[in-house]
Amino acid sequence: MNSRRNKFLAQVAFYVLALGLMGYAASRTLEFVQSTMPADKQVLGYLYLLSTGVGALIWLYVFLTLADGSKQRGIAFVMGLIDLLGEMVLVYADTVRVSAEQGQMVMTASDLSIFITASVGIVGLNIVATYFFKMYDTDAEAKAHAKDLADEIRDATMKNLNSPEMRNQMAAELAPVLSQAVREQVTAEIHAAAGRHVLDAQSVFPGLKQYQTVGPIVMPDPTRPAEGPEE
Repeated sequence: MNSRRNKFLAQVAFYVLALGLMGYAASRTLEFVQSTMPADKQVLGYLYLLSTGVGALIWLYVFLTLADGSKQRGIAFVMGLIDLLGEMVLVYADTVRVSAEQGQMVMTASDLSIFITASVGIVGLNIVATYFFKMYDTDAEAKAHAKDLADEIRDATMKNLNSPEMRNQMAAELAPVLSQAVREQVTAEIHAAAGRHVLDAQSVFPGLKQYQTVGPIVMPDPTRPAEGPEE
C-alpha cells in the first residue's frame, strides 16, 4: 500500500517539477520574444512557444504516437532536444537582458543580435523538420519508390520499342490491323457519299424512286412516254 502511494506521490512530484520549470522557462522566453516585437504584435509572442517548450512536448508526443520509421522517429527525437535547447538559450538571453536593464550585467548589441538570430533559427528548424517529417512518411516513400520503378520500366520499354528491330517487328504485326481499319473507314465514307448522291438525285428527278433496283440506279429516259397501266 505504501509502495503504491509513494509511486503516486513521485509521479505527482515529477509532473509538478516538469510543468513548473517549463512554465517558468516559457515565461522568460515569452518576455524576451515580446521585447523584440512591436507593441501591437505582442500576442504573436505566444505562437513562438510552439518552437521551444511547447514544441518539445509536441515532438515528444509525435515521437511516441505518430512517428513511423527510423527517419521520422529520428526527426521527432532530435527536434524535441533542439526545442529544449532553444528554450534554455532564450531563458539565458532574457536573464541577461533584464540584468543589463538593471545595471548588473552588460548586453552588447552583438549579444542581442546573436540571441535574436538563435530565436529565428529555432523557428526555421521546426518548419524544416515538419516538412521532412511529412516527406519521410513510410506510405509516401513506398508510393514514391513504386512510381520511380514504374518510370524506369516505362523508359526502358520505350527505348526497346524504339529500336529498329522492334519497330520493324511491330510494323509487320500491326500493318494488317491498320490496313483493315483504313479499308473500313474508306468503305464507310464511300457508302455515306453514295447515300447523299441518291438523295440529291431523287430531289431532281422525283420519278427516280420507281426505277431503283437492287443493282445500279436506272435513270428515266425523258424522250420515252411514260407507260400507263396495262389494260
